[in-house]
Amino acid sequence: MSNVKCSHCSDTFTTKSRRNIHTIECHVLHVKIGENILDRKEGGFPCPACQKYLKNGATLKIHLKKHQLSCDFIFDSTVEIPKDLAVHDTPVSVATKLPFVQDVLKSPAPIDNHFPANTSNSSADVLPLNVDVCSTDNSVFELDFAVPTEHERLIFENIDVSCRFHDFQLQVKRRLNENKHLTLEENVQHLLALSSILLLKPGRTHTDIHEHITFNQCENLLIHILNSNGITSQMFPSATKEKLEGIVHNLIDNVSNNIVNDSDQSLRLVASCKIAALIEEDATFNTTNRILLAVRNMVEALPRFVIEDGPQETELITRYLQAALVPLFENIDKHILFRWTSISDNDKVIMLRPDASINVVYGAALDQRLGCGEIKSQYQALNHRLTGLDLIRVARLAKAASDKYKAIATVAFTVVGKSLLCPKS
Repeated sequence: MSNVKCSHCSDTFTTKSRRNIHTIECHVLHVKIGENILDRKEGGFPCPACQKYLKNGATLKIHLKKHQLSCDFIFDSTVEIPKDLAVHDTPVSVATKLPFVQDVLKSPAPIDNHFPANTSNSSADVLPLNVDVCSTDNSVFELDFAVPTEHERLIFENIDVSCRFHDFQLQVKRRLNENKHLTLEENVQHLLALSSILLLKPGRTHTDIHEHITFNQCENLLIHILNSNGITSQMFPSATKEKLEGIVHNLIDNVSNNIVNDSDQSLRLVASCKIAALIEEDATFNTTNRILLAVRNMVEALPRFVIEDGPQETELITRYLQAALVPLFENIDKHILFRWTSISDNDKVIMLRPDASINVVYGAALDQRLGCGEIKSQYQALNHRLTGLDLIRVARLAKAASDKYKAIATVAFTVVGKSLLCPKS
């Protein structure tokens, strides 16, 4: 019987199966999960989802299927792994003080090594396709928050918001030094502060931050940000508004409670045609036309009656959202596409991509990301851990767009059942 030679070294074996076992054991020292490289440790490969150690690449590949993941082997152990792609162990001293870190690190997004950073002000609102979203940066591990420089400080109502937020960060650091835990259910504001993100929610900022920035100052700052960016209101022609409301009300008033008694005539189609006739003649994607197209789509796609408890399945949520959001964000002529990227009712331990993405598309290739979104079913509305992870994820995306890629703003939204939050970060 002829010997079978290993393609990665000079060893020979009597059978292919023995050669394959040797290859897995000796030459698979790294695997690629998404765009991340996982190194083999002394105890084997650490699963990025549950931290369980697997003996070799073959057992890791089987194990990853339980987490709805896959991996590719890197056979040549001499391949140089870029430092920014290597997956490193979390320092034990920090992991014990930051119990939330493992939850955040379980949702990494691939690191972009293909698209250059956006440095042009003419390309605002741009977020690259692949961004390191949830991996905690060194400032968190070291718990070293630099004092904001003079020219980068935000002054509002005669208070230095940047310095007061820095004081809040130091308060969070002291809390961790005292071995007090932070949870996703109660401390999203604190967790985001560790990533230098100030979260402002109407009437719901955490009382701990009020020791530094009062409740009224938080509320006024939020209103100022929204108004200065033109987010709170949008001009819409009053005559068109009255006609649109009449069409929708007429459709609602004539919807039958009994499907059997419905005639062959589609009231939805009639209403859709009337709304399409309201589109302004310039045929541009201005705000008025986008709103008209969104309402027309909702007339065609939404259920006959209000679902009081909200849709329970993710596929229904995406169907209804698709109708409303696509006309607002998509522009095929300018290569801008709205798409769903990672949708499932099953909880994923690791999500390599956000649930929704607004991308520039050239031909068959995805390019830069302009916005993103996360969704949860209505039955998960009270699961503050999962909704907190979603909020942290979109916040980190927005911060990456600003810090790394010089974007002036980016669109991010979160959905839980029938509730949609669509801030402009």
